[in-house]
Amino acid sequence: MKIFMVNMGFNSSMNHLYKQGALYKHQCVINIDKGDVFMGKVNLQVAKEIIAAAEKQAEDIGVKMVISVLDEGGNLIATHRMDDAWLASIDIAQNKAWTSVALKMPTSNLAEATVPNAELYGLNTTNQGKIVVFGGGFPLEKDDKVIGAIGVSGSSVENDTKVSQAGVDAFEKMNL
Repeated sequence: MKIFMVNMGFNSSMNHLYKQGALYKHQCVINIDKGDVFMGKVNLQVAKEIIAAAEKQAEDIGVKMVISVLDEGGNLIATHRMDDAWLASIDIAQNKAWTSVALKMPTSNLAEATVPNAELYGLNTTNQGKIVVFGGGFPLEKDDKVIGAIGVSGSSVENDTKVSQAGVDAFEKMNL
């Protein structure tokens, strides 16, 4: 299978995909062997697989979680709230993923640098309060480039991190 990233003009057959949010106007991936057009980024199908793996981990450790997946621009692809997960975790999970995309690092990397008297103290008050400085958010990387992120909230930082890491592990096993 040969897959190429191409910049191309937009034609009427792609307009339908664009309107559904499955294609950017300026970029797509073409599978030459099959002639199919796919988004060369984290898309809804990829997000569903990441979420499924994270949800399985949450079930295995007995916690109710909210799991969010964002694209490389910090735009929401999908959020999944398990039955009876905390409502507050919706915003927290999305912000963990946003932080990981915006700063290109796991949210846990910010914990020590943002305590009082540390060099980044107050960082969480920037960007309209969207920066999260504790574990549960991870960037999704391909070829050393951040192409999305996962954020998980609903339990302890340790459990949020475990569940989020399960989603990252699933992503890394995909052949994108």
